Amino acid sequence: MIVDPKIKSLPLHDLGAKDFEKLCNELLRVHTNIDFFEYGSLPEPQYGIDLIGRRDPSSKYTVAQCKKWAAAKISDIKKWVTHDFLEKELAKDTSKYILCTTVDIPKKQSLLNTWYEQEKKLHKAGIEAELWHFERINSLLRKTPDIVGVFFGDDVANRFCPSYASSEYLTSEFKSKTKHQSINGFTLENTTCHLNVIADFKNQFGISGCLTFNNQRLSGIATSIERGRLVSILQESHHSRSIKDTSFISSSIASENFILTLPNTILTLSEKEVDDLDWILKEAWKEYYQIAKEIDKSWQALSFPKITQPDFSYSICKIEKWFWQAVLKYINDHDFQKGEEPDYIFDAAPGCLKVFSNAKNNDLDEGYHLIMYPQVNSDIHSTCIILQWQPLTNIVGQPIECSKRKAWNAEKTHFWLFQHLFPKVLKHVEKQENTRKPLVDRLKTFLNLKTDISFPSDIGWSCKLHKSPKMGYYISTSKDLFNIVATLQNHFSTYTRKAPITPKLIYNTVNSCKTLTEHLPQHYENSYITSAIGLDKGPLSSSLTKYLSEFSYQKEYSVSYLDYCLRGLLEHLKCVKTNQIELEKIATDLNELWNRYIEDLLCDAYN
Repeated sequence: MIVDPKIKSLPLHDLGAKDFEKLCNELLRVHTNIDFFEYGSLPEPQYGIDLIGRRDPSSKYTVAQCKKWAAAKISDIKKWVTHDFLEKELAKDTSKYILCTTVDIPKKQSLLNTWYEQEKKLHKAGIEAELWHFERINSLLRKTPDIVGVFFGDDVANRFCPSYASSEYLTSEFKSKTKHQSINGFTLENTTCHLNVIADFKNQFGISGCLTFNNQRLSGIATSIERGRLVSILQESHHSRSIKDTSFISSSIASENFILTLPNTILTLSEKEVDDLDWILKEAWKEYYQIAKEIDKSWQALSFPKITQPDFSYSICKIEKWFWQAVLKYINDHDFQKGEEPDYIFDAAPGCLKVFSNAKNNDLDEGYHLIMYPQVNSDIHSTCIILQWQPLTNIVGQPIECSKRKAWNAEKTHFWLFQHLFPKVLKHVEKQENTRKPLVDRLKTFLNLKTDISFPSDIGWSCKLHKSPKMGYYISTSKDLFNIVATLQNHFSTYTRKAPITPKLIYNTVNSCKTLTEHLPQHYENSYITSAIGLDKGPLSSSLTKYLSEFSYQKEYSVSYLDYCLRGLLEHLKCVKTNQIELEKIATDLNELWNRYIEDLLCDAYN
């Protein structure tokens, strides 16, 4: 006989204090229908509360105090309620106080009596009181497998929560097309389904989701969707007419239902559930994309290829190994303990680059501003290393605010390396290696370069992909346009994302080809464009005009179709010199395609 009992209680004590607070936040939102927010942070006064919310601007607050303690004394409970909260100013504006704690207060009579005394004090002040102790929190979590799955994993959720929720736990239906914001993400619900998304780049890194349905058949099933897969699903949903057209939804052969296929789950959904999920995923995309753009404003890592999963590390540059050793020597010679001049801003450590200021000055706040580690090139014959940037974190792993005075973002790091550090290192080498004439001559060549990236290719090079997230900002010549189109063609020729190519991207690319046809020789042929889209025989200009007039926006277009159109445009650009009017027109036509390219980079960079 195999015995596989349900888990009786969750390991709440294994959570960190912040994670316990986030778990309480999610439970409070579900069971009170109020959005709660973290109230203050050290060294700000918190007045004995951790979470605060209210139903509307005219109502009083509902507050919660979260105590993840292994044990408590009578004096602790009195302090939490009376000293920390009731005696503070905010109590006057509060209608309900909830004490959330991992201490199982009812199991010890003295603690329970103390709580009853404090409860009376709260009621006397006109404040309703609730105690969410260890057993109560477990009981509430047993009804919310989606929350259990997010904090403890799906396996634990399946063994802790009922496989099929009893009727008393079933929600008749979720709210229709409703969105909730939380301190670490957002939730969306739509009649039959509910998606909880953790998208927190301020307190931790990454994005994940938990999908639940209220159908009796699916009740108790919480599907976890991890990082890159969630972003891929959201982007594909956004660019599809309906999620019925996506790779993760298929029609059931045996019935009129649909099959939802996720990495670890396959579910059968009704058409109503699919339609409700369609709205949720499209709205979730809007939320995610806004979050990703906000992250990039701070990190500014979009121009640099992401090199590791699941960490957030980005390639900034490649340099020769001998030069990296010169950098380490310069860092050691300019450790902050060896001088007070502006160049002494390093914390010398083996094998890494750390920018550190031991006191606030005109340029930097006190503390670390940059920590970089080298990554060995995967090519065993390579003589270079890759310097990678990661968002700087504090001692508990939370990202530090990026600014010129605090933690440096990727763009600031890139500029500082090429315009400040590397030239100084080369001068330092020249000074110390003045007997090595060939090397000195090569370094002098480097120092005389005045380009944006003044670094000779025999020493190293930048890994930066492009200059600006908006194409029109720097298209001023035919060469600029050619480089932009080449970038787009290179991107879509190796495209691996699931999001479909929308018809408008094809139309605009072909229209750009047509703009250039009047400058082409009379008998000019472009096999890329003619074979890709099946043009009629005859003059290219008239064939393209006919194609565009009969263009179908209902047809599905492959990424290889777009690739050939871009190759055709590149061939056109090799043969003609565009005037300013044509440059502006083509830039306008290709702007949406460039935005799609930027979107893909955001999805790759911040997932």
